[in-house]
Amino acid sequence: MIVTRADRVAVFTSVHRSPPAVEHSPFRHQAGIDACPVRTSIMKSPKAKPADKPVKPKKSKLRREAILRHALALFDLHGFANTSLDDIARETGIKREAIYYYFKNRAEILLCIIRPQTRSLVDGLDAVVKSDADSTTKLYEAIRNHLQRFDRHCLEMTISLRDVYLDDAKEVRREMDKIWRQYESMWTQIVAEGQASGQFAQVGDPKMVAFAILGMCNWLARWYDPRKSVSVEELIETYFSMLAYGLVKQRDAKEVGSPVLTAKRASSSERLRFVVTSGRDGGAAR
Repeated sequence: MIVTRADRVAVFTSVHRSPPAVEHSPFRHQAGIDACPVRTSIMKSPKAKPADKPVKPKKSKLRREAILRHALALFDLHGFANTSLDDIARETGIKREAIYYYFKNRAEILLCIIRPQTRSLVDGLDAVVKSDADSTTKLYEAIRNHLQRFDRHCLEMTISLRDVYLDDAKEVRREMDKIWRQYESMWTQIVAEGQASGQFAQVGDPKMVAFAILGMCNWLARWYDPRKSVSVEELIETYFSMLAYGLVKQRDAKEVGSPVLTAKRASSSERLRFVVTSGRDGGAAR
């Protein structure tokens, strides 16, 4: 059979002929033709968006929190001075060297434990001082702000008040002293304003009175146990009542006065009587 040039052209044309045009149809993929990626994505049914999964904290964050948690328990049990990095590492279940990935030393661990609550304590009192309440209400709210920390964060507050002033915690004390001075200054301001307004009695220098109140409040670090029957709310009411109304009834207080001053007056009277009868200050009568 003789194949002419025309026959070869016809065969070549039939083999390399372009595919037939297909209408843009949502069913065109059924024709076995690769669809345009963009159009295919438009025509496909949208996939249901998966529900947001809770974000898991990173392993490093969990490890850091574990170190702080075990350090807090050890500081409470043995004190900062008697707790080593080896103790903390052993309780956490890691090597001592691993702690340095998160903290440079024990002091930084202690600061990370007590700094948040101490700052919160100061910020809470700052809000009380700047409020429009009268001095008596500010006194009540200041006591509440302080004592409630022992209910929510008893261990942190205890360690903050007990261990910061040890020789081993000088680095911590330098930072905390600034915060505590600010806190004490605000307490002094509350007392001074109350005395100036006439709501508080002039029983002494405002700073001395403020320190006396803080001493009473801070002593919870020595004896308070949140698991016992007495609640912080009861303590708040008791402390405020003692400061606002005192222990001695008003009538009796006026009649008796200060026991110390009464004793001094009695001693002075007795000494004066002796001088008059003996004719001189001490020694036998002439």
